[in-house]
Amino acid sequence: MKTAICAMAGVLAFASAAAAQPTADDHRLDDAWKAAIEEQEGVLTPQQFATVNGLAYQAAVSRLCAGFEIDNVKYAKAVNAIVNSGGDKLSDELKLERQTGILIAIGTSYGLFLAEGAARKDAFCASATETRNDKETPHLWE
Repeated sequence: MKTAICAMAGVLAFASAAAAQPTADDHRLDDAWKAAIEEQEGVLTPQQFATVNGLAYQAAVSRLCAGFEIDNVKYAKAVNAIVNSGGDKLSDELKLERQTGILIAIGTSYGLFLAEGAARKDAFCASATETRNDKETPHLWE
């Protein structure tokens, strides 16, 4: 839940900054996000998808922005919590399929955040700094 709140705060802050600076190729990322979201229908709940996006966002920030490091232990626990959730009543084969889908979703969102962040690095990193400095918004950065 805390990661989901952080995800949404960071994503919304960056989206607001990005909306103020539209680019000619912005439609490509919109289409990519739409495809990524459709791919996860039925695999993740909306809250889980928000958590996945929060994890991906924080990892992308750590990759692109100076002064941001992920706490690897906390990050691994958060990823494992999502990957291992919701599979109690599934066969081993379906559980593996679901877990694979979740890991692909994290990677897809991470890639999309890297692309968006690299395209507007100053705004992306400024938004991340605001998120990190907001004492009410939890995050997994050290």
